[in-house]
Amino acid sequence: MSDLKEFETLEFASHSNILTTREWFVCRFYFYFHLKPKQAPGFRLKITHFKLLLHGVRSVGRIIGIEKNRPMLVTNSSENVFSAGILRNRILDGIIEEPLGFFVEKITSLNNQSNPNAFSFIFFQLLEKICCPFWKLTSLEERNLVEIARLTDAYCKLNNVEIFNPVICYKRFSFYVKAWCFLLWIVRPSKVLITDYYNSSGLGLIHAAKKIKLPVVEIQHGVISSGHPAYFFPSVELNRITPDELWHFLPIPLKSGFQFYINQKNMKKIEHPARKIFQGKSKKLIALEEAARAQFKKIVLVTLQDASIHEFFSKILELSKASSEYCFLLLPRLVQPNTKSLQMNTKVVSSFSFYELIQISDVHITHYSTCAIEAPEYGVRSIIWDIDGMGHQLLGDFLNADIEGLEYTRIMPSLQGQRGAPAG
Repeated sequence: MSDLKEFETLEFASHSNILTTREWFVCRFYFYFHLKPKQAPGFRLKITHFKLLLHGVRSVGRIIGIEKNRPMLVTNSSENVFSAGILRNRILDGIIEEPLGFFVEKITSLNNQSNPNAFSFIFFQLLEKICCPFWKLTSLEERNLVEIARLTDAYCKLNNVEIFNPVICYKRFSFYVKAWCFLLWIVRPSKVLITDYYNSSGLGLIHAAKKIKLPVVEIQHGVISSGHPAYFFPSVELNRITPDELWHFLPIPLKSGFQFYINQKNMKKIEHPARKIFQGKSKKLIALEEAARAQFKKIVLVTLQDASIHEFFSKILELSKASSEYCFLLLPRLVQPNTKSLQMNTKVVSSFSFYELIQISDVHITHYSTCAIEAPEYGVRSIIWDIDGMGHQLLGDFLNADIEGLEYTRIMPSLQGQRGAPAG
């Protein structure tokens, strides 16, 4: 199977001059996901440009007369979830209170999930679409990108993978460096907190912050493992653009292999806010649970991943067909499954959050979502159904930690068994 680690291992000895450049650091994240199975047919929840612009116009007032020298928090609209009818940020709520910081929100999900109290980054996102095709790079950047394209083209052809375009990835990064420099100049924050950095916008923000010696903290609720490209690197010499600190919720100590990421002493474990904040059942959730309990033996919550939704969805349909006494609640992210092929005992529940649904579930199944680690905190048996090896690659560190209530399988899981014991 084609893989970023394999590529870097094969090429590093003879091309370390290229694979230690800033250009490669930016492009390697995109190359990692480029090598993975492409998103299957489905539809992405869309937002009209008019509504986006309207939201952006309303948010401009947030920047007028802003108090300087306070934290700037950068998050995504996809991190917003409804719990008991209240819009919450699933990572920041309970950690940072809105009045203490200036919130910037990148739009990645439904418009009605956008935080009305945040400054919308949508103007810069739309401007990037317009500017990137014409964005100028330096001659050194262009030479390095040509060499990166030569190496990746050869690897893609060898593995029958679509050719990778590093230039557009780097142009996006270069644009966002300028955009964030402008916003940081206006806001003048004391530090930056970001919920994910491994994309062109996040990398651009970190690079812009480092230019003015502004500390950057990553608050990560997702996968932090030796199998994720944001936390493994081919060499300490790689020209990295990484945060200065990492705050995480993981139930296990991070391995020493993260020495190429940031210093171990700058990693901080914080209490996961989910158990305190995302509690309580809305009337809609109670109605959903009562209807399911009246017809089925148990409720199975399935969290889907965009990149593998087609293949994993097909596997779940097979399982639901073989387990007609169970109710399957499917929770997608941005890409929606094809609902035409659903069984009577299967329902897509996009309007609920994981933190609500887990409270009414008996079993949780996922491909490689970190919800696998969160479910045991609610006393719910959690199964990683690893259909292609991605589950072990990204969550293998947790499987070795003996987390009570967490299971792993490569074959169709058995749904017999009890709810797990609360973690910790």
